Amino acid sequence: DSWVVLRSRLLELVKHATTQKPVEGAQACLWLVSNAIQKVSSIGEAGAGSNGPCLAAVEGAASFMEAAMTTLPDLAASNPEAAQILDQILQQLLALQWSSPRLIIHYVRLLESYGRFAARVRLDLGPSILLRLFALLELIPVDHSSSGTSEKNDAWKEPYTARQKACSGILRLSKEAPASLAPHVENIAEKVEDLWKKGSLRLMERGALCEALVLVSSASCSTAQAQTVLDWVLGPIKTQWSDPTWQLPFQDVQSFVNHYTAPDAHLPPGNRTMATQPALISD
Repeated sequence: DSWVVLRSRLLELVKHATTQKPVEGAQACLWLVSNAIQKVSSIGEAGAGSNGPCLAAVEGAASFMEAAMTTLPDLAASNPEAAQILDQILQQLLALQWSSPRLIIHYVRLLESYGRFAARVRLDLGPSILLRLFALLELIPVDHSSSGTSEKNDAWKEPYTARQKACSGILRLSKEAPASLAPHVENIAEKVEDLWKKGSLRLMERGALCEALVLVSSASCSTAQAQTVLDWVLGPIKTQWSDPTWQLPFQDVQSFVNHYTAPDAHLPPGNRTMATQPALISD
């Protein structure tokens, strides 16, 4: 508990210091990120994922950036020198080719800290950050058999967590810089749909990406375009709910009870058989 309190106070100190000295704060971010990248490069990504000091450097850089970037983007809008340094950091990050799930978790933290910067200083950077986040999501294979269930080993956890982090990074970027992404909302929707059709997304991940689309369209798109996005997001649900087969269990209370207490109740409605059991509700 004492460490949590100390860490919180240190991050508050980072925020205060960068507010008072934005250029020096940006330079500190540059040094920490460059140092972390150099450490990973020096021992190789395969070794970096299990190297304590190396992981600490990457995590420390991410934590510092998250704190500093709560204030730096607003200050950089009127400070070209600080903005130039932040842009330099981002170009380093976009050029990285890390593929280790353990590193990707912190890599996404670094990228998503730029949401406010893309919104306030460089609108043109939003699509580049988004493309990198999608690339990271595609880089980690999806294992539909490991959706959070207990298994004999924990090998599934880090890829699972890294994929979740990539989706949350896309969601955060969409929330903080919708105007930067609005011109590309149709391309984003096509990308999500393509990943879904290929089986490269879990249902929960698709939900997060659809939420990101709704945020972008509702904040920065025309009413007609926002309606189109909503129709696309809710279309599958509307189609499913309109299916007479899906509606069968909801015709009366007894059908509902029989259906959802059947041995195969975990299956999609169209693949279940109605249970034959004594009526729990009499006329």
